[in-house]
Amino acid sequence: MKPYTDDEMIEKLETLSEPFHPTHEQKESMHATIFQQKNKRKKRSPLQWKPALISLLLLITVMSGVTIMISKPDSHSLGFFAKDVTKSWNHVAMKQESSNDLTSYYLYFDGGTLHVFQNMDIGLSFMGSGMSESEIREAAADHQAKLAKMTLQEGEYQNYTVKKKKNFYEIKVPGKNGFTYTMEKTAPRKYTGEDGIRYSTGQYIE
Repeated sequence: MKPYTDDEMIEKLETLSEPFHPTHEQKESMHATIFQQKNKRKKRSPLQWKPALISLLLLITVMSGVTIMISKPDSHSLGFFAKDVTKSWNHVAMKQESSNDLTSYYLYFDGGTLHVFQNMDIGLSFMGSGMSESEIREAAADHQAKLAKMTLQEGEYQNYTVKKKKNFYEIKVPGKNGFTYTMEKTAPRKYTGEDGIRYSTGQYIE
């Protein structure tokens, strides 16, 4: 390092005592540096709020699904909170009370088997009607087509379950030919099926 003479030292000190006047380039440089630091402080990583938002949306979706399932007992599904009352329906017999031109059901719950009987004799309804043979065949075919669309079909069904929620009962049969049939208890021994068919029974069922 080159040593300064006394005159040079005095000249340097006099220069430091003068007020500082930055150039235009120096002002621009300082301005950019200050605002860049402020912007860095304001920025937040988007990954900090995304997981919380996704979790909230999933929670809302799950809660909405559960609410729908437990709030509509007449929608052919009683939800997770239905009580299993299958045992109390053992040896229960139900007979269709309402009359129509299509069905005349008789239901019998025997152990693990549900028996569905159809007591309607379609031939009797045509006796004395004056219909021709072809008209009778056509009417019988139409009757069978309508009957095939009903939830309850004549037969024997294994491993059925009965679940209850309030005054609604869900009869469920598993398997390929299985089905779910919902009834509403309208009186101590009176029930109405999801299709509007009314039933009566001689027993008091849970």
